[in-house]
Amino acid sequence: MANNTFNIISKEKSQVVNKLNNLLIKNKFKKDVKNPKFVFILGGDGTFVKASSQFYSKEVNLIHINTGNVGFYSKFNSKKLPTINQIVDESNYINPDVLLAKAKNKCFNAINEIAIKSTNTISCDIYIDNVFYESFRGSGLLVSTKTGSTGFCKSALGSIIFPTVDAYELVELFPTLHAKKNSISSPIVLSTKSKITIKNISSNYKNSLITDGIEKTCLSNKDCLTLEIIKPKFKLFFTKNQSEYINKLQETFIKG
Repeated sequence: MANNTFNIISKEKSQVVNKLNNLLIKNKFKKDVKNPKFVFILGGDGTFVKASSQFYSKEVNLIHINTGNVGFYSKFNSKKLPTINQIVDESNYINPDVLLAKAKNKCFNAINEIAIKSTNTISCDIYIDNVFYESFRGSGLLVSTKTGSTGFCKSALGSIIFPTVDAYELVELFPTLHAKKNSISSPIVLSTKSKITIKNISSNYKNSLITDGIEKTCLSNKDCLTLEIIKPKFKLFFTKNQSEYINKLQETFIKG
């Protein structure tokens, strides 16, 4: 028998929650808050990113229903809910990329991006697959997954990476460019098999490690930070159709 258990995560009780709940119950799904097979997250992308972090090590199927402003993680909204056939069809789900950062003998995850930022100027050395890439000086660095490339990364003039491309990227934030301290100052797109290492981190002010917009710890010049792409245990309902993705880009950034 299929494991058709579910839970709904929403900041508030709404008509959408009631409609979704009734649809699932009518089709013999059972509510299970502790160990659901399907988890429906209602809200904008920010709500989804925050809620999804609790499922990195759990085998669940996540379905985002956009009831906020931007919904890049969602194919559905308050006027268009998923059908039962769509929900149970495993071919509609992907195992998304997640960033794993290691520093200070701790691990940090992010589905969108990880940044190192300072209130002033930060300098560090960057290695890619243990090969020296550059010495950087500027406001900070941003490492983004492909699903996160339409968020903070895009605002920082990074590249948008299509869902079918196995890649992630590194973006310099306001590099300091002069004759004695120069860097490539362009976003670089890396294979998901590559690892980034950041050493010799120094600044006269606090250097913050930020994952998906949340400050996790502070870094010093004694710390070495490594970043790589891993796969979480959860699966995500996500469009694999390129034309649908292009339409989403147009609706969000051009047509409004």
